[in-house]
Amino acid sequence: MFPAVDLFVVCHNSHRHLSRLFDGLRTLSIPVTTYFLDNDSRDGTADFLAEHRAKLPFPSYVLRSSKNHGFAAGVNLLARQSSGEFMFLLNPDAVLEPFCLERLLERMQADSAIGM
Repeated sequence: MFPAVDLFVVCHNSHRHLSRLFDGLRTLSIPVTTYFLDNDSRDGTADFLAEHRAKLPFPSYVLRSSKNHGFAAGVNLLARQSSGEFMFLLNPDAVLEPFCLERLLERMQADSAIGM
């Protein structure tokens, strides 16, 4: 059994990348909870996230900021929402390879000296 994993994505004017990211997210075979932060985008990112997060096969949340606080502050904000045993951070332009998260978790669980 896989541990609880929270997946974070901080976005700023990332609309053009999100379709590929969501395609990859839909292929995950383990339960995750996703948290997206729209960091004051002006290109339709927030609307895309609001519309498409409900189509993911696991719990997903969208937080919106009216000011771009930067990447690190965005990650910290999402981390405060987290309740999973592990946090996995993705950039909005990430392309998920099949079973990448599953392999990372399996490897981590095989060696207690490894964390992610």
